[in-house]
Amino acid sequence: MAEDTKKSVTLSDGRVATIIAGKGKHAKKAMMLSEGKGDEYLALLMAELVEVDGKKLVPEDFEAMPMKDYIAIQTAFAEINF
Repeated sequence: MAEDTKKSVTLSDGRVATIIAGKGKHAKKAMMLSEGKGDEYLALLMAELVEVDGKKLVPEDFEAMPMKDYIAIQTAFAEINF
């Protein structure tokens, strides 16, 4: 994958989060799953595009993360996707 289509972030526990650049299909799926609930959309979209140590996440995983890890992932997510 080209350098501008993914980013990696080392989390506070040493695991590595990999964020990929999204496509319209990811936004569409997150929109469908959020059922119009705007507060759920971003977490669902991030869950589509973020893996930690090669494993997909669910929105609840972000809720359980230390804030510094969540913000680091969210920042990398925004840099690559917006």
